[in-house]
Amino acid sequence: MAEAAIALRQRKHYSYAAGLLSRVKNLYNRLGEQADWKNYITALKDKYARFPALHEELRKAGL
Repeated sequence: MAEAAIALRQRKHYSYAAGLLSRVKNLYNRLGEQADWKNYITALKDKYARFPALHEELRKAGL
């Protein structure tokens, strides 16, 4: 769902995606899968490296 929102390429959708990803991060942490989370979020940031507004929203969300 987060990547579908990112694909819409609007800041409001990036903010929504960041909220979803924040919830996913919490789930990974509860499962003790922090390394898998780090791999996923790093790959996502690399995939969308040319989306500065997305990266700003991710920073705001603490991701």
